[in-house]
Amino acid sequence: MQDSQMNLIRAILDGDRKESIIKYIKTLLNEDKTQKSRHFVKTSLQKIEKIESKKLIELPYNLKGKLTAESNDTFPKERYLITPAIEEITETIIKIYNVQEKLRNYNINYFPTLLLYGDSGCGKTMIAKYIAYKTGLPYYYMNFSQIINSLMGKTANNLSIIFEFVKENPGVLCIDEIDAIGTSRQAASSSSQAESNRITITMMQEIQKYIPDTIVIATTNREDCIDKALSRRFSKKYEIKAFTFEEAVKSTMKFFEETEILVMEGTDEEWQKQLCIEWLEEKLSQIYSKQSIKESKDNSLPLVPASVINDFCVERLINILTRKNNNEQ
Repeated sequence: MQDSQMNLIRAILDGDRKESIIKYIKTLLNEDKTQKSRHFVKTSLQKIEKIESKKLIELPYNLKGKLTAESNDTFPKERYLITPAIEEITETIIKIYNVQEKLRNYNINYFPTLLLYGDSGCGKTMIAKYIAYKTGLPYYYMNFSQIINSLMGKTANNLSIIFEFVKENPGVLCIDEIDAIGTSRQAASSSSQAESNRITITMMQEIQKYIPDTIVIATTNREDCIDKALSRRFSKKYEIKAFTFEEAVKSTMKFFEETEILVMEGTDEEWQKQLCIEWLEEKLSQIYSKQSIKESKDNSLPLVPASVINDFCVERLINILTRKNNNEQ
């Protein structure tokens, strides 16, 4: 048995960290030069590269599944379109973040907390990631499917554990779809309603606490469902709207520039842009009427959710790569 094989077995049996196990697997794969294993080795190394690129931060055992953590350098800065609205939101919350300690010296409790609301798919969580990237802070994401617990008091306790962790490990905490856990309080006609009220109160109490060097960002597409007192706990609130057609074209161009793949070989930038416009019109005509597309182009009305642009770009990229593969064969 080779040393690399023994090291891998030993690491697994000793319960070593995932990083150590992956390192031994890479060594083992790189040692295999046989033709029979060539494809397996290549695809396995590609999977490992993807795992390593995420650079997930190790969380304590009691938070695994409840919270996801990523380092800020995973943000796709070259692909992300920064609109004036996004820049304004980012600069405003970073200003508060930079002076929050000085504000406390004046007995002013004004914390960098942000509520983003708007239609689904308009890029609210990506703004949270962008703010993490700009501040150099880790990005934390709450997973409500693991936080919510049927046992009385358990959900509130899970929330308290998360905020306690962030207090000791500063970062940007994203509470996605906060309406799932911070609904308007009502008269407690049942034990479940009483528990829901307690969860909302716990969330309010945690958000209004001073958390050094941390930014709390909540997102929702149902702002009308959020408890009014909870909503007031956020220092800033912004509605996030869909991209205009012009912004959608810019976002599409940035995507293909970042991937360094031309939408069509042998064409200049202006022609590339025109192709992107035609593709977008074709894509949007499947969702909206042609008249609404024309109005959006003429009057810059909000029209295109970020998720639609992303799906569109990936679909086109798949077609381009497939055509390249066919030409190479």
